[in-house]
Amino acid sequence: MTFVEVLSDEPKVFEKLKEMFDGHDWQTLQDTMFLYNALYGSSEYDRGDYTDKIGAKWAHIENVEAYDEAFQMSTCSAWYYIENAIERLGEILFEIDNDVVLQYTFEDESLDPIGGGGWYKNEMITYDDTYTWPDDNADDYDEQMDDLWENVHHIQNELMEEAVRDLMDDYGDE
Repeated sequence: MTFVEVLSDEPKVFEKLKEMFDGHDWQTLQDTMFLYNALYGSSEYDRGDYTDKIGAKWAHIENVEAYDEAFQMSTCSAWYYIENAIERLGEILFEIDNDVVLQYTFEDESLDPIGGGGWYKNEMITYDDTYTWPDDNADDYDEQMDDLWENVHHIQNELMEEAVRDLMDDYGDE
């Protein structure tokens, strides 16, 4: 699962995102080629090309929230998170706003890796980590399972915030 959020003060960025992603039913969003076609133009699935351009063997959009001043998208993918798709989306939006920021978190179903990152001014920084599943023989297994996703999301958000902070520091922006 990958979660992407776009930050910008330029309304045209959100107009572009709405044009690309808003108003589609769940069946369209979950088509493997929808994200690819939105970013690169219409094409047939070719596993090598798809993997090179999206960053995963396949991906589909789980949810999109596209508003006049906000954009969030979550995706599901195989093998890896949608690293190259995030980079491409940043490039598209950079043509509209040189200060656009993309921030994202991701997790593999095995929780190896989990991570977060940011994209700013054609530079992308990603930090990742692993999270060990609770030992089902541990006395506090149920408590560990209750806390698992909260702990994972906390780590992801810290890694994302660190990456965005490092990107802003690289350019002297805050």
